Amino acid sequence: MAKLRVLHIIDRLVVGGAEELLKNSINQFIEEHPDIEHTLVCLYAKGKLEEQVHKDCEVLCLELSKKNVLPKIFGLKKLIKSKSIDVIHAHQHDSSLFARLSKPKSVGLISTYHNHYYGPKCTSPSKWRNILDRWTYRSKHLIVFISNEVKNQTVKHQPVITNYEVIYNFCHPRFKKEYQYDSSENLKIVMVGNLRKSKNHHLALEGLGLAKNSNIHVTIYGEGDLRSGLEEIIAKESLNVKLAGIEFITSELLAKFDLFMMTSFHEGMPLTIIEAMRSGLPLLLNDLEEFHEVTQGHAVFFKYNQAEDLALKLNEIQKNKDILKEYSSNSLKVGEAYSPSKYCLELKKLYYSYSSN
Repeated sequence: MAKLRVLHIIDRLVVGGAEELLKNSINQFIEEHPDIEHTLVCLYAKGKLEEQVHKDCEVLCLELSKKNVLPKIFGLKKLIKSKSIDVIHAHQHDSSLFARLSKPKSVGLISTYHNHYYGPKCTSPSKWRNILDRWTYRSKHLIVFISNEVKNQTVKHQPVITNYEVIYNFCHPRFKKEYQYDSSENLKIVMVGNLRKSKNHHLALEGLGLAKNSNIHVTIYGEGDLRSGLEEIIAKESLNVKLAGIEFITSELLAKFDLFMMTSFHEGMPLTIIEAMRSGLPLLLNDLEEFHEVTQGHAVFFKYNQAEDLALKLNEIQKNKDILKEYSSNSLKVGEAYSPSKYCLELKKLYYSYSSN
């Protein structure tokens, strides 16, 4: 029996949630479902994650720019035909739009929307992307949303989208229970996320400053353009905060901390929270619908974007660390639902349903 041929397309293979999810899903598919063959195309450039993609998946790059759009459309169309691709799975907005313009009519298309591309939760709105999305979308194109909140916001602002599914993210199988409760008076907090505006690290620093508690320590893993500004605030306010840069995140690393914190303005379905839950960490989160959805409400939430309430919650937890035991137990129970095998099985059904076979 001939293998089903899937072509994945994503903007870049840099370190990020959507990119990690794609890399991990391809690797999981190859190990568990040998009846499917995978090719991965990067729209603009490759990246650090390329070396982590399974050796049986060919990784290509279109090197798209404003000057070569038309040739690259025809180039991708030619590639799809030459490899006898049955279904395309596009990730992220630009790649989804480009796949629609490039695909032959006989090839099925599935697009995963990993974040908020429309509405007030979108940090980089684009009028032309909005227009192109409406113009290129067809009802036979399937949109996969990573959360109900992303689905609700997208459909509200782009009602032309009528064919969709919700499939929750998963994290790498290496994440497992490692967290152990520590009764010491110090509260060690970990944050994971690139240093960019949407992650809202400034709120974390402001809350920590208002807490005025020398027993609270924060370590932030991630890099980005905001590093110098954050370093200035940390030095000026003498905050117990360490910017630890990019690190390979594991359950063993997360287990060195008492609490996982996220202060983002918005998220889609953050892998880092799933990784923390599967490791057993308690959670302190900004009050977002997305965070309630991914945790099923089993976290400590502070009022949305309010540093004063964050400071209050930080001090409450530090002075009563025993509450972390229950939150850790709940994290583990919820985290079990985000299984890589389950994710791949759900996608496999869609691949066969939307293939040209």
